[in-house]
Amino acid sequence: EEKGSCIKAVHGGKAIVAMHRLDGLQVRGPGGVANGQSVGIWSDGSALTLRDVSVAGFATGMSIDNVWYTHIDRVSLMQNSLGLSIDNCYNVTADTLRVYAQKDDGTLGTGISITGGGSIRMTGGSIESYMYGIDLAAGTQAYCDGTYFETKAGTSGAVGIRATGAKITVSVEDCEVYMAGLAWVLFNGSTSGGNLVGRGTKFKSAAVADATYAYLWSGGRSVPLVATIAGDSWENIGTGPIYRTTGSASPGSQISDPTGVTLSSGGTGWTTINGSLDLYAGGVRAWNSARPTGLTSGNAGYFFYNTTSNRIECWTGSSWVNAVGAAI
Repeated sequence: EEKGSCIKAVHGGKAIVAMHRLDGLQVRGPGGVANGQSVGIWSDGSALTLRDVSVAGFATGMSIDNVWYTHIDRVSLMQNSLGLSIDNCYNVTADTLRVYAQKDDGTLGTGISITGGGSIRMTGGSIESYMYGIDLAAGTQAYCDGTYFETKAGTSGAVGIRATGAKITVSVEDCEVYMAGLAWVLFNGSTSGGNLVGRGTKFKSAAVADATYAYLWSGGRSVPLVATIAGDSWENIGTGPIYRTTGSASPGSQISDPTGVTLSSGGTGWTTINGSLDLYAGGVRAWNSARPTGLTSGNAGYFFYNTTSNRIECWTGSSWVNAVGAAI
């Protein structure tokens, strides 16, 4: 037993098999590259509460499988190859969870992995020094509110939240992100569907080399992504990152472009109107004080709410009409 530790495990198996509740516990694993398949805390099939628990130096810091109700409060997962593994678990909530994914040999690991249709709701807390902050498989969900993300500057390919597979939901609100690596949120590959909601995140960076993409998804998706992004803060970005790259998007998707931020466009379905809002044909548009300009016959069906006249206006392909079809 080390000073300040309750349990030290030097083997490659499970240090603790948890059933219901753990409080005020420190668990230290073998550390370094010798941690093998070691697991700090493992739970399968039991409602679980962890409070004021610290786990460090394992291949997997904490693994929860087939658990329906899990509450994590003020838990620290430090220097594990994988901080937290969630498989087939629902109602996992985490308050002030701190994950530090750099091992003591300097390599960067994964903060949280979610598989089997599982989900997590994080409030506050942080995920730092990761190659992948949160790694999501098909059918999983991640909801982050007020969480801090940061990895090492110059880390090639690092991603804050990586979604790989069909029907994944990512909702991020009021987070704070130090931009580095490839992207903060990445919908990876030509997978089917997906939902992305981003609101009120504060981005910051020191150099454009560490500020590539905030939101990134690829084209060629068999079912488009539904994306709603608005209200992000870019005041602390040094040279301005690329806000997102476009693959295909579903009707109703919209992205409010922040002032002074470089955009990457292309892909399918997106049209920039007035340089202030990217819109998808067939979906609800925007609220604005001026009519969009530069529309063609191919944009028939665009509409917006005119905040000056307080009326809905629609584009026929050649002219603007009001909601009952009368010329304006």
